[in-house]
Amino acid sequence: MSNLEEIEARLAAVEERLGMESGFRAAMDADLRVIKVTLRAHTQMHEQTQQLIGAVVDGMERLTRIVEGVVQAVDAHTNRFNEIDNRFDEVDNRFDEVDNRFNKVDNRFNEVDNRLDRMDGKLDTIISHLRPGENGTA
Repeated sequence: MSNLEEIEARLAAVEERLGMESGFRAAMDADLRVIKVTLRAHTQMHEQTQQLIGAVVDGMERLTRIVEGVVQAVDAHTNRFNEIDNRFDEVDNRFDEVDNRFNKVDNRFNEVDNRLDRMDGKLDTIISHLRPGENGTA
């Protein structure tokens, strides 16, 4: 083989190699385009997910504030209910005191009434002795 043939053979091998590399390069470029599109799609989905997470967090914060407000209102109403219940207990105790006093007065009245009944009986006896002849005595 002469130098020229050898150079031509080498040149053909280099051209074949360049053709293969060009095909590899085209395939890599196509793969890179697919990767780039996929990466953009994933980036957009990530951004949308972050926005949704932000909206959920905002909603949860609002709900937390609402729940805290409800808890405070319930606590306030519970405290007010307890105050009213305590006041009711005070009134109930005062009523019991008044009822006890009334019972004492009623018992005292009954004692006086019983004494008066006994005195009435004694007075009837005295009167019957002082008015002879009305009841068949002397």
